[in-house]
Amino acid sequence: TLFRSYKKAILDYSSLQEKFPKSKRLPKSLLKIGMSFEALGMKSDAKAFYQEILDKHAKAPEAKSAKAKLK
Repeated sequence: TLFRSYKKAILDYSSLQEKFPKSKRLPKSLLKIGMSFEALGMKSDAKAFYQEILDKHAKAPEAKSAKAKLK
């Protein structure tokens, strides 16, 4: 189901975050986690990941998307 796909995406992207905390792909994975939570209707969880991008990766291209999602 779609629900299961989003949950799997969250787990997969989270494992990337745990294994490679300094990866250049981290902002992208944080954005994908946020978007997955948002798709599941879990907006407050999604906002936490968008905020983390702005707080820790403000210069990343994904920061612009994260900022837009927080509005």
